[in-house]
Amino acid sequence: MSRIPVLLVVAGLCIPAFAEVPERFLGTWVVDKEATARTIADDPNMAPENKPGWTKRWLEVGAEARITESAISFHGLGERPMTAAVVLEEDSRDRTLLSAVMTDPYRKTEMELSIAMHLGDKGDLNLKIRPDNDFDLVIWKRGEVGGADGSDPESGDVIGYLASLQTCEPGEFEFSYPGFGTYHNTIVGQEGDRCRVRIEHPQITMTCDYSEAMISLLTSEEKYEDARTGVLQGSTDSEESRLMSEECSVD
Repeated sequence: MSRIPVLLVVAGLCIPAFAEVPERFLGTWVVDKEATARTIADDPNMAPENKPGWTKRWLEVGAEARITESAISFHGLGERPMTAAVVLEEDSRDRTLLSAVMTDPYRKTEMELSIAMHLGDKGDLNLKIRPDNDFDLVIWKRGEVGGADGSDPESGDVIGYLASLQTCEPGEFEFSYPGFGTYHNTIVGQEGDRCRVRIEHPQITMTCDYSEAMISLLTSEEKYEDARTGVLQGSTDSEESRLMSEECSVD
């Protein structure tokens, strides 16, 4: 593993290897407003009185879907992004089917989903999530390239987390990296001579009792620079990785 999320070195911890989402879907997708408005207007199953509100929502929300090899992250649907860790179940000319686990960023509950993906003749994307909702009426088109390369982290909370970790100041911090999903880190506070931190991710939840040595590694100037630039790096044979395996346990 050569590229890993800053703040989470997974030495000695098992994170599943997923079949990759096909390359043709990867990237950042935005709502195609004209196509979405037409699709909603032509839908025979939606009550006519519901169409204006549904159309207004999707034309104004400014949503993005960022698709990587192992995750789909929806931005703009709420104050926090919603990220689903996905597994490729089926891929054919007519249908690509994913199974997914999405963590509610507010209630921290997990939802198991089935996501069907389809590219139209013009390269437009359609996503169907569950059989009983109207999400498939939204038509997506490609946005700016870059959503799949890990260069666009929401780093504000990362820097705040590092600053609080240095003094073990309690607080909650959330940040996302395309391709790695959303992390929710909680600094619980001082436990003796250790700092207790909970790390939550759709694929793993850990409790860590960090030593001063580990905190020094995690809050080095290099880590701050990585957070500012969005660089993801680490090594499973590093001192940081060794201490992580000793000081963290999977819940």
